[in-house]
Amino acid sequence: MNTIFKHFTMNTIFKYSTIICLLILTSCSNVSFNNSQPVHIENLKEIPERFQGVFEQKNDSTERYTVTPISINGDLINDADPVICVKNEGNYLFINTQLENKSWSFVCVKMIQSFNYEKIFIYDIVVDKKGLEELGVEYQITDININESEESYILSDINYNQLLSLINKFGVERELIRIN
Repeated sequence: MNTIFKHFTMNTIFKYSTIICLLILTSCSNVSFNNSQPVHIENLKEIPERFQGVFEQKNDSTERYTVTPISINGDLINDADPVICVKNEGNYLFINTQLENKSWSFVCVKMIQSFNYEKIFIYDIVVDKKGLEELGVEYQITDININESEESYILSDINYNQLLSLINKFGVERELIRIN
């Protein structure tokens, strides 16, 4: 019985630490999704090597992210009961974190590399009703406040072009620096 309790407690602690860790990544966003995004891309088994390393947010050395082939800040990606789903297409890494209401928070990492040049950006989506309606996106207002200063939305049935439009038009950009 004691072993079961310890297992339950450790699983609970792990899941909440994962959510807290990645909520830091998505702290500016006021959008979550019914499904991990983009829906047409499979979850990765490993994070591509070019996205691995230790990163800091430019101008804020307290924001540090350690990315290994199978984890972000020590939290496993895409395990049997995924709390973190990571997807990749080209220069983009899409990180989805399941919230307590079973919707998915979302952050996009964009990497530009050429020879010795490297720029890495992380994007949070901050949008209002007018912006969602302009893109023709179905949404509902959620009672889970993702970002305390904004009204929060859960989006459903979004296609890849709409997702990229959300990132391009309403993405809040932060630069990351590779430190290792």
